[in-house]
Amino acid sequence: MKLSIQRPYEAKKQKKSIGSLWKQVVLDIDNGILSDKGTRTQLLEHCRQYAEGAEASWSGLWQECVGGIEQCLLAAKNGDFNSAQQAVQQVKIRMKSCHKMHK
Repeated sequence: MKLSIQRPYEAKKQKKSIGSLWKQVVLDIDNGILSDKGTRTQLLEHCRQYAEGAEASWSGLWQECVGGIEQCLLAAKNGDFNSAQQAVQQVKIRMKSCHKMHK
């Protein structure tokens, strides 16, 4: 189901949830701690669901962002918070670039 086309309110709810979870993950990484498993799992689940409704014009960029989020979470899980912070910065750059082109 294309959330953004058939149910724009669902896509908006999904995006807000992703934003909230991502902010928590970034805050935790900045404090040198691993976010709880529920937060990490929910973030990835929401990202994957949101991808199902991605339009072709930005789907690839979204997948890059999700890949960066996965790298970030893996680095944090392994205790490498420097790499996790670098991955956060890369995700932020990708998101900003995508929003400039597609918002």
